[in-house]
Amino acid sequence: MPSLNAVAQLDSRVRIMKLDVKSTADARAAAERATDVTLLIHNAAILSLGGVADVPLDDVRANMETNFFGTLNVINAFVPVIERHQGSIVNMLTMVALASMPVLWAYNASKAAGWSLTQTYRADLAKRGITVHGVFPGLVDTDMARSFEMPKTPAIDVARATLDGVEAGEEDIFPDPMS
Repeated sequence: MPSLNAVAQLDSRVRIMKLDVKSTADARAAAERATDVTLLIHNAAILSLGGVADVPLDDVRANMETNFFGTLNVINAFVPVIERHQGSIVNMLTMVALASMPVLWAYNASKAAGWSLTQTYRADLAKRGITVHGVFPGLVDTDMARSFEMPKTPAIDVARATLDGVEAGEEDIFPDPMS
């Protein structure tokens, strides 16, 4: 797969910019620069492993900051841009947002909160002409899932199924065999 820099050099529509999803200033700056966005795919996430008594509270907070508040932050910054284009927002969630796994509890909780947020945005933004989609893959072959010894779906397959689901108007997208 080509690097993002290589893609940006081949396609003038691709712009690389700094965006820490936890930073309101970064999110606003990105929205101010990317005024032509019609599809926002929020895919930023972190994952902490361990039992309820084992994951440090700071790690739990970090999961919530990135996976929930980061989603909230970026979407709020981009709503005016997406609304101008009557576009769509996609939140990459996970199957464990719906069916928790004990060793992933901090991640589960943050993604379940993201699922609730997705439903709220869906209802609220529909009247503004914005569609909001939740994507619930199983295990995807990414750096974050590297340590899991089980079958994983290639990220490109999840991306294709997600775009197909958005195009078909699916609110909840289950993009792989595990989901």
